[in-house]
Amino acid sequence: MKTEGGGINRYSKSIGRVIVLFFLLFCLSVQTFAASELYYSVQVGSFKKRRIAENLYTRIEKRLQKRLLDYLRIEKLTEYYTVRVGRFKKRAEAKRALNEIRRFFPGAIVVKVNIQNER
Repeated sequence: MKTEGGGINRYSKSIGRVIVLFFLLFCLSVQTFAASELYYSVQVGSFKKRRIAENLYTRIEKRLQKRLLDYLRIEKLTEYYTVRVGRFKKRAEAKRALNEIRRFFPGAIVVKVNIQNER
């Protein structure tokens, strides 16, 4: 529908662009969610300074048994560098690891995390 000056036509085009943009954003978010899974991990610390997280990472490498070092990582979450260990499907598995980790790092906790398969 056209009016003097093309007002409705421009409005229709703008609405169409917004709908396409929302559709694309929805598709991207579904793809990201599909490429990730929920797991349990043991969080050993979270710091604003990367250097402190790296020091903890090194201490964990020296203290824990090799089998517990699978998926030892530093994750950047907002403004924090978070040190986590493990990728467990079941909370009970994470709790067993937590019991061993707490011998050296008493502040450790079990957290549910969304780990992306591809990055």
